[in-house]
Amino acid sequence: MLGKLVWRYLLSGSFSTKLITFISLFGVFIATVALTLTVGIMNGFENTVREKILQNLPNLVVYTDNLHQSEEVINFLKTHYGEDIKLAFWVAQYNLILQKGRKLSQATVYAGNLKDLQRFLSLKDNLIEGSVSKNGLLIGLKLADQLGIFDVPTKITLIDPVAIKTPIGFLPKIKPFEVVGIYSTHFTVYDGAALADWGTFHKFFKNPTFSVVVQLKNPYEVKKFESVLHREFPALYTLTWIDSNKEFFGALKLEKLGMALVVGLIVVVATFNITSLLLMKVQEKKKDIAIFRSFGIGRGFIFKLFLLQGFLIGLIGATVGLFVALLLAFVSNKYHLIKVPADVYLTPYMPIEPSLIDCITIFGFVIFLSSLAAYIPAYRAAKEKIVNILRNE
Repeated sequence: MLGKLVWRYLLSGSFSTKLITFISLFGVFIATVALTLTVGIMNGFENTVREKILQNLPNLVVYTDNLHQSEEVINFLKTHYGEDIKLAFWVAQYNLILQKGRKLSQATVYAGNLKDLQRFLSLKDNLIEGSVSKNGLLIGLKLADQLGIFDVPTKITLIDPVAIKTPIGFLPKIKPFEVVGIYSTHFTVYDGAALADWGTFHKFFKNPTFSVVVQLKNPYEVKKFESVLHREFPALYTLTWIDSNKEFFGALKLEKLGMALVVGLIVVVATFNITSLLLMKVQEKKKDIAIFRSFGIGRGFIFKLFLLQGFLIGLIGATVGLFVALLLAFVSNKYHLIKVPADVYLTPYMPIEPSLIDCITIFGFVIFLSSLAAYIPAYRAAKEKIVNILRNE
């Protein structure tokens, strides 16, 4: 009986009451869609960036003192954890000055086994000009723009700022090199650097900084490997992808919370319509309330009758809103509707990925606020004095 009355009261009333009922339902629906899509976009952006970072940046970097120590670390990892290691290789870093004509640019040159570097940076897909060669340099697109290099092969000059002692005094070491390729990874740290083959490069420049780059099959186990390396090589410094991107992902989570709170205010505003609607219904249904009370129906029944109307508005609006939001997310992801600059956001489109927990939270939040908005009208209806109603009506 109560359920039938709730439906009947919700759909009945004057034209203005029915209009406000529709507006209340539509407001809750729009608020649910907006909140779900906003959270989904933030989730999609965070997941996409995390995936790109895990694919294209080291999961773990171990800084070593020399090449021999780097090889020891690699051998230890491959011997004891070979099944968990996707890629592990050493690299030497040189901080040099590159010159092309009158243009100078400070950059890091990564020297190592070109096959490892090529595999790590996916140069087969990211090489946009030239080819891979052991006798030349590969430079990132950003560095190429800074030096004004648009065609390869071309000659540049490498300058080691650490001076060496000569018969005429201390002079920087200068060596001409040929640029044989230009690549783009969409990561500034690599697009502003250069790559070289160790066998060729270390003949001319000395005193590099060595490190071991590790890619794991499960990047989320990186802390376990960091602990193992600290026990085995206590003097070495390690850096995980979690630590190097902690501030970035922290800022993303804070931004997601801020956006959710701002858009969540739309839900709060939408529930104001429910309060206004039910107050009008209480006025329209005073005769019915008096008749119910005259037949011995308690205040609790009257309270539930109006409270459930607010709950029903929230239930319908939240259910339809979630369905439409998930449908829009599916269509947007399938047809890549939200286009963004790939060189800025690391993806050509913005995916929408509302999680199950987010959907449940939004659903419960909307229904809770809708029921809360109905509390005051329901309480007022339950407290109506039937003597005054009968006298005035």
